[in-house]
Amino acid sequence: VRARGDEDKEKIAQRKYLVRLIESLQEQVDHCEYELETMPSKKKGADKSKQNKIQEYIKRHQFHIRGLEKTLRLLENDEVTPDQVEEMHDDLEYYMEENQEPDFFYDEQIYEPVG
Repeated sequence: VRARGDEDKEKIAQRKYLVRLIESLQEQVDHCEYELETMPSKKKGADKSKQNKIQEYIKRHQFHIRGLEKTLRLLENDEVTPDQVEEMHDDLEYYMEENQEPDFFYDEQIYEPVG
């Protein structure tokens, strides 16, 4: 059984972790949107393909931002434990590091353990 102070420290650590990921993803969305805005308006095949890829990244990032924000709310309301959030770390780190790699596996069920 953990002491209340340890639980609070773990909750604070997980909150900081989730906020850091949300901020990082929002920066990536901003960067992708900037890329789209600065692309030539002539829609050549290669440019259109790149635009579609960037728009897909934005959609994925926004999905994860929503999932992370929901997880953060659940953590704040004690509806999930810091341990449950910690169990998601490997999958979240994989997404953060590899999401633009060609062989990336996109896991839409990543947030199911927390609701």
